[in-house]
Amino acid sequence: MIDTTNIQEARVLLQKEKGRRIVRAQDSAFNRSILEQGKAEVLLSPERMQSDSLRSIGSGVNHVLAKIATKNKIALGIDLIELRQLSVQKKAQRLARIRDIISTCRRAGTRLAVHGASDTMSKTSLLRALGASSQQASEALAF
Repeated sequence: MIDTTNIQEARVLLQKEKGRRIVRAQDSAFNRSILEQGKAEVLLSPERMQSDSLRSIGSGVNHVLAKIATKNKIALGIDLIELRQLSVQKKAQRLARIRDIISTCRRAGTRLAVHGASDTMSKTSLLRALGASSQQASEALAF
C-alpha cells in the first residue's frame, strides 16, 4: 500500500510495486493525478481528507473522477479497518460520504473495493446497505 503525499514519489513507487497497487487517497489534486496516470488498481478512501459544507457532502469523488477511474480500470476503495477506529460521530459522517461515493460510482460504472471485510457476505451486505446495486456489490474487490 502506497501512503505518500508527494505525487512524483507515488508514481515511482507504483512502478516498483510488484503485488496489488493500492494508493491511499490524499488531497483532490493528488487523487486526480493518480487516477489519470492509470497505474494503480485501487484508490483507497477518497473521502478521508474531505469536509462537508452546509448544503452538500464533500465526498472527494465527483462524476468526472469516477469516469476517469472507470476508463483507467481503477477501483475506488473503502477502508473498513480505519472506519472501525473512528468515533461514533466521525463514523456517521464518513458513512454518509461513502454512500455519496457509491451513488456516484453506480452512475459512472466504477468498480468498488473493500479493505478489511471478514468475508464476501459481510462485504456484499455492507455495500447493499449503503446503496450499491446487487451487481456492484457482488463485483466489488475484497482485499
